[in-house]
Amino acid sequence: MTDISSINIPDHDIKKQLGEGGMATVYLAVHKRLQREVALKIMNPDTASNKAFQKSFVTEGRIVAKLEHPNIVTIYDIDAQNGHFYMSMEVLRKGSLKERLANGKLPISNALRVTAQMADALHYAHQKGYIHRDIKPANIMFREDGSAVLTDFGIAKMQGTTGEMTQMGYISGTPFYMSTEQGTGSHKMDHRADIYSLGIVFYEMLTGDKPYTGTDTVAILYQHVHADIPTLKGENSVFQPILDKALAKNPDDRFNTIAEFSEALYEASKTDAETLLMVPALSSEKIIIEKKPIWPWLVAIVVIGISGVTGTYYYSKSTEEQRIKIEQEKLQEQKKQQAIEQARLEKERETERKLLEAQKKAAQYQTAAVQKSINEDKIKNLLDHAQVLETKRRFFDFSDWSQGCKDYLKSIDGPYDPKDSSESNYKEILKINPEHSKATEALAQLKKNRTLSFSGCDDYKSEIEESESVDSLFNE
Repeated sequence: MTDISSINIPDHDIKKQLGEGGMATVYLAVHKRLQREVALKIMNPDTASNKAFQKSFVTEGRIVAKLEHPNIVTIYDIDAQNGHFYMSMEVLRKGSLKERLANGKLPISNALRVTAQMADALHYAHQKGYIHRDIKPANIMFREDGSAVLTDFGIAKMQGTTGEMTQMGYISGTPFYMSTEQGTGSHKMDHRADIYSLGIVFYEMLTGDKPYTGTDTVAILYQHVHADIPTLKGENSVFQPILDKALAKNPDDRFNTIAEFSEALYEASKTDAETLLMVPALSSEKIIIEKKPIWPWLVAIVVIGISGVTGTYYYSKSTEEQRIKIEQEKLQEQKKQQAIEQARLEKERETERKLLEAQKKAAQYQTAAVQKSINEDKIKNLLDHAQVLETKRRFFDFSDWSQGCKDYLKSIDGPYDPKDSSESNYKEILKINPEHSKATEALAQLKKNRTLSFSGCDDYKSEIEESESVDSLFNE
């Protein structure tokens, strides 16, 4: 974790870290002159030196600044100071959809409400010519009033263009939520990729599960391209025809626009008047309420406007009992995340401790019987360590790669010791036991994945516009 005291952004007092991603870290800060809390998104040092990522970061700020919509995050400023690229945005205090899904599926009404608001935001962005390309629960956050907000336009692009990352063979997006055309690296991607990804998120909200999973990125993308569309059961089955269309493998078989997707959900939600009511607002946004015999919700209905873009969104009053329940759920989620993090740290410490013990024993005992036992312990610890590295995406031993491929891997997974990888651990196992089946199978799979993921990367450096200076990014 970066030392906050080492970060100097003019006119900002950084309070604490809010979150961290592959390219940037987000901090809670106070703008000194305005005395306003802001979320500071600061590009990580490892990526800040890469001109392609610098351009992507600046492009994200410019895109968000152009998209003024109640369900899209508001940006205040973007600049580079003291070696730090930073973006100042509104603070979203109620967490992300990813955090809520950690407790399981959502009520149907909540899933419809979030989907409708995201469809409204994307409909607006699409009409402006932008594709988000990374719709996922982590990028859907909530304000204190409960409204959903679309964030992270880091890999968004204008329709009909090819980004610098795509030109270099970099697959943009998150595997669990990628459209088929994203997963296959198609250059003919348009707004229908966002429809597919939002359909995946809608399914996860209804069921609590991701529709396509696998042991690695290649396996997950294969599921997107070849596996059957998942089946909804019980009360969710009313949305099956809509899901089938949203998740069609061929983009031509999907909804033409994301507004059509939202309208279809609206029509399906009216089929059971005792359970759901989804009311259209001025744009493609829908307000969803649960209709119960005793405690009906009051819903404000607004006539659809001519533009179909701008709109007013409404908020339902919460009872004191609901407020308390939300606070309790938040506290439980915090405890759960703390427990998960503590378990992860303990597992890493235990793995490292066992590895050190095995190394000490190897130096102390020389007999064949004891050496065999030590080797078995060492193999187990190497396997454990390899699995830990895989969770951190540290797969490949790239010490003998070309410089271009080394830089390409670094741009995807960040820097790490080329010898401290799952591949190097499996090779160490085979030095001890050349017939170890699990290590042999794992190395074969890594070799296959490396061939699929890193072919044609030798000239990676030449693809980047090295002559473009940092200052020129802000003077375009």
